[in-house]
Amino acid sequence: MNSFFSKVCVLIGLFFAPLAVSQESSSRELDTLTLQLRWLPQAQFMGYYVAETLGLYEKEGLAVTILPGGPGVEPSELLSSGTSDVAVEWLSSALESRERGHQPVNVAQILQQSSLMIICKK
Repeated sequence: MNSFFSKVCVLIGLFFAPLAVSQESSSRELDTLTLQLRWLPQAQFMGYYVAETLGLYEKEGLAVTILPGGPGVEPSELLSSGTSDVAVEWLSSALESRERGHQPVNVAQILQQSSLMIICKK
């Protein structure tokens, strides 16, 4: 199933690629930004890739590098070490990072329902 979503992402990117190429590029210097994903490229990250393909980052003055995640990749740790500027992370992992003394800033929760459930004894 992941293979299917990867192919869909590629197809959508290829469909929109001519639009990005036809846009005029600005001569201004771009600010660099590194985005660390939680997992390997798949449909949940499609918005980041489509924005890259459409040249939306460049239009806003950003040169964005998207780093894939995967097994053994801890976005919160890479963010804290300065390897990445922005990280896609589960709220619970970000809270654990804060407990370890790091200071991540929660910019947005892009879910219809909370990804965090807290339970306790009555």
